[in-house]
Amino acid sequence: MVARSQWLTFALQTTERTRSIYIWNEKDNQLRKITGDLFDETQPVWDPAGKYLFYLSDRMYSPQISAVEWNYAGDRMTGVFAMALGKDVPHPFPPAER
Repeated sequence: MVARSQWLTFALQTTERTRSIYIWNEKDNQLRKITGDLFDETQPVWDPAGKYLFYLSDRMYSPQISAVEWNYAGDRMTGVFAMALGKDVPHPFPPAER
């Protein structure tokens, strides 16, 4: 769990195989689920300025055939994602200028 002023964020098990990110506000005592059930999402962290919430999500599936076992193997499935915490917050990874 990570706390930032009156806000708390954490991941909870939502289905048999996935976790979702939740935030809780001390002021109104409301628990809000901010990600869906489709992917396994964990380890939420506030950025120091409080504009973004970063988290890990297992959503990249590019199976490879194992040369040893002749079976599928998953590799590099976890990515880092960011969520803006306000409508006026710019995109955390803007496109590169050419």
